[in-house]
Amino acid sequence: MACQEISFDRRNAKLGTMEAFTIVLSLTQLVYILTIKAGGHGPVQVERHNALGR
Repeated sequence: MACQEISFDRRNAKLGTMEAFTIVLSLTQLVYILTIKAGGHGPVQVERHNALGR
């Protein structure tokens, strides 16, 4: 797993922060893609009423 490769010594603090940030963003993007795929069952029918009653 990618998070096991992060070392937290002082010299690589910025690199570790960037790696952790990249992992979090990747997981967030994966969740968004799965959510969009799960909800993609076609268009939703919307019932519209005309103000004139037609």
